[in-house]
Amino acid sequence: PQEVTLWKIRAILKSMGLEEQIEQSFELLEEPNKTGAKYIWEYGTSIERQSQTVLFLQQVLKITEAQVNQIFITANNIFL
Repeated sequence: PQEVTLWKIRAILKSMGLEEQIEQSFELLEEPNKTGAKYIWEYGTSIERQSQTVLFLQQVLKITEAQVNQIFITANNIFL
């Protein structure tokens, strides 16, 4: 999927034990990107696979394209 509901992505990342590392990584960004990334994370409703935020987190977390794709696929398949 090219776009997924953000709460689903956050649920997957929390289950992977990555949520705290992600939140800390936003401090590495310069303004205005830092504020923008935090707002996306805290208040966003969806996130695009090719967004700058996802690409930044992929680098910080040192995960592969395949791993990011799997996170998006898994998140997209959550139904509550």
